[in-house]
Amino acid sequence: MATEDVVQKPDSESRMTAWQAGMTLIELVVSLWIISILSIMALSMLNGRIEKARLARCMTDLRSVQSTAWAHSDGMQFLAPKDFWNVAWAGKQPGPYYYFTADFDHNAGHGNDVVDLCDPDNPGKSKASRDCRDVKFFILCQHDHGLLAKYVYVEDEGPPKLAGWTSETDPGYDYFVDNPPEYDK
Repeated sequence: MATEDVVQKPDSESRMTAWQAGMTLIELVVSLWIISILSIMALSMLNGRIEKARLARCMTDLRSVQSTAWAHSDGMQFLAPKDFWNVAWAGKQPGPYYYFTADFDHNAGHGNDVVDLCDPDNPGKSKASRDCRDVKFFILCQHDHGLLAKYVYVEDEGPPKLAGWTSETDPGYDYFVDNPPEYDK
């Protein structure tokens, strides 16, 4: 057997140059750019779902605090905020959930306008309109809700509500976190 038969000469058509075998730098950059754009889109959708899940948990927690407030009341009088956390929640500190009540008359017999800026006993002096609501208590949550809400609140009865970033949907309850009434401290 001759050595010529064993050694095969490479065919010029089957050989690839390094330029033909790999990706060009431009192709590599474009591929990485497309992958990064798709990753950003996926992460933003995931982040939106996480914010919605946090919001749902916050609303559930507010409903729990709301039902606890009703359970520790006679329907007319509610625990003062300073007593609420010690009695109803075994010493849990307030915040990021805050509970405010209007059962204590701070305005010499003129209703509870501290909470809802409504004076039902003296509507002519009320800061709100004459047909304002008489809120007995409200609870708010100041977790970070991202772009979904400034904060979440629940009043006497009913489901939790979102306070938006615009004044039309914000009752201004977050004011009382930094400026609580004297009897709430």
